[in-house]
Amino acid sequence: YFDATSYQAVTFWVRGETGQENFVVGLSDKHWHEVDDSVKSEPIGKYLPGGKITAEWQKATIPLDTFMVEMKELASLAICFEGSVFPGGEGKGTVTIDDLMLE
Repeated sequence: YFDATSYQAVTFWVRGETGQENFVVGLSDKHWHEVDDSVKSEPIGKYLPGGKITAEWQKATIPLDTFMVEMKELASLAICFEGSVFPGGEGKGTVTIDDLMLE
């Protein structure tokens, strides 16, 4: 497990093909990893300057305290394309992510 207590946020650059894409970020600590799940963020638009994914690069900044997990035992980060973040429960598209890091 990774001790992430010295970090404040997970950041990355993101863009979509059409601007209709959506996802949430999941973070797990030792407990959530053992049950094969994670604590999810709000839909990514909340953390983007434009309020949603666009075809242009935007920097996403998600505060780590969003996740309510044990930062001394960080296990994984997931990009989750769950049906609940799309109108009608399903969506499709292409998302490009770059420079994923803890800051």
